[in-house]
Amino acid sequence: MSEILVFGETGQVARQLKKLGQNRVICMGRAALDIRDADSVRAVVLDLRPQVVINAAAFTAVDKAEEVENEALAVNGDGAAHIAMACGEIPLIHISTDYVFDGTACEPYSEDAPVCPVNAYGRSKLAGEEAVRRHAPNHVILRTAWVYSYEGNNFVRTVLRLMTERYQLGIVDDQCGCPTSAQSIGEAILYIAHQLETGTPSLFGTYHYVDGGETTWYGFACEIYHAAQLIKGLSSVLKDVDIQPITTAQYPLPANRPTYSVLSTRKFETTFDFPIRMWQDRLEECLQAISRQPEETL
Repeated sequence: MSEILVFGETGQVARQLKKLGQNRVICMGRAALDIRDADSVRAVVLDLRPQVVINAAAFTAVDKAEEVENEALAVNGDGAAHIAMACGEIPLIHISTDYVFDGTACEPYSEDAPVCPVNAYGRSKLAGEEAVRRHAPNHVILRTAWVYSYEGNNFVRTVLRLMTERYQLGIVDDQCGCPTSAQSIGEAILYIAHQLETGTPSLFGTYHYVDGGETTWYGFACEIYHAAQLIKGLSSVLKDVDIQPITTAQYPLPANRPTYSVLSTRKFETTFDFPIRMWQDRLEECLQAISRQPEETL
């Protein structure tokens, strides 16, 4: 019997879950199983009989989703429904996103704030949340935001690469959110999974989990640059970069983004005895990990 079954394998959070969970975790990636196939999902859950299921599989190409919303919905909505139905009474932890909100708030979003996604990706993730609530009575929906890691495709690695190539960068400064390390999310999810194994029904529900603090993409980029300058192995490859704040209008993308997507973690903190680290501290750890990788991997 597998203790924890993770749907997803190559994404940032799934990789961290595999690393942190070690022998406790079995990851089922797209190559082995397509969550769009309800029968396959049901068969693997029946075969492995896990104690906890984690859905870390997702269509995450936000801009591409504008062109192929049906594909995003098939994974993020229908796929989530298939997993939820297969779980039955097995506890399910489902990862969601700040993009279910419209970004017009003036204070951090609580879990019961009205949802109103402004892009196709957000709509597909909201459909997944609704499916999980409908089909999996024993669920935790964990919304997070601005995820990055020392591996994979993400803002930190992209900005670092650009800082080795260019002397000037324009970074959006009118979108505000919470940079969150995939390692933080992985640690929090495994902690929740352990709590769910005790069978405490009061823990089920929707929560927000992000690293502490908030900033803009511009502020995030500036911190990446300043922190990297202090790390041997990164400082030597950085250009003398001039980072300029720009507006969303100056950097148009196919998908709309929420202007303000800061998530309140108050409910999470009062429910779980789990420390929330400041995003700057977790960023430094991520940069240290990147510095230990070969330079050509940037």
